[in-house]
Amino acid sequence: EFTMQNDNLISPSSTNRARTVSNTNLSTDFSYRPVQNIEVGFKIAAGSSRDNFPVKPTEVNLNSQTLRFTFSFSGLGRLRIETERDELTANETDNYIPFEITKGNVIGKNYFWRLNFDYRVSGNLQTTVSYDGRYQGSGRVIHTMRAEARAYF
Repeated sequence: EFTMQNDNLISPSSTNRARTVSNTNLSTDFSYRPVQNIEVGFKIAAGSSRDNFPVKPTEVNLNSQTLRFTFSFSGLGRLRIETERDELTANETDNYIPFEITKGNVIGKNYFWRLNFDYRVSGNLQTTVSYDGRYQGSGRVIHTMRAEARAYF
């Protein structure tokens, strides 16, 4: 998949939201299913973004790798495990870098891991457990976990 995108925003000079961003990204996603209930996938992405609004334009380069594993339980549920590594490098760190360029990541290496488990206990009862972890730049590790059970009457 190849995308080219322009994102321009004019705002008052009292805010730092003005931008003239152009993005170019290339990504590919491979998946392999060795047996019916197992799927393994690998995604690679690379791209660059440039904000021409500042006096000295900001350029950010991205490379990303994602590995995923899915195991299905014959009509009852599935387990999905995913790890992701995103690396952003910038030519200018003194400029304000818009969220639209980093997409919530920080300059440097960003790591994410996810675990999702869905299981139907019976025809009217379904459970879901999800866990997300992230380590961005030189910050601390953030853990998020959620469990849910739904009963249908």
